[in-house]
Amino acid sequence: MTVLEHESVQGIDGGVDLGDGWALRLGQGSRGRVALEVYAGETLLDVMVEGALTAELLRGARRAAPPGGAVLAWGLLPSDGPTPLVRFGRGTAQPVLARIVAGRFWVALGDASADRVAAAARAGAPWQELRVSPVR
Repeated sequence: MTVLEHESVQGIDGGVDLGDGWALRLGQGSRGRVALEVYAGETLLDVMVEGALTAELLRGARRAAPPGGAVLAWGLLPSDGPTPLVRFGRGTAQPVLARIVAGRFWVALGDASADRVAAAARAGAPWQELRVSPVR
């Protein structure tokens, strides 16, 4: 199942509810490129456009409000590889399943207690890591 098969979100035209206050919406960037909008509630947090000059495997990691809400991580798919490996927490945490969005982006939901998120393009590749920041 792809992310865009979920229920739509009230207040975000064409938005898709991921649960815990998270929502996504596809848009169109410059030159007709696909864009992914990331929302916390009805607040737009980020817009990623495919084919950006710097492909960010791990673009963002935020904790939903109120406290205790799930952590959402997102990024761009590697151009030459499979779905990235994603883990929530310190280096010994087990990877979770990232879900593909529009064949160009990925998102993953993790436990609210995670203070870091890391992603690797494939097994054996270096991990990129971000600290989780709360939605304000």
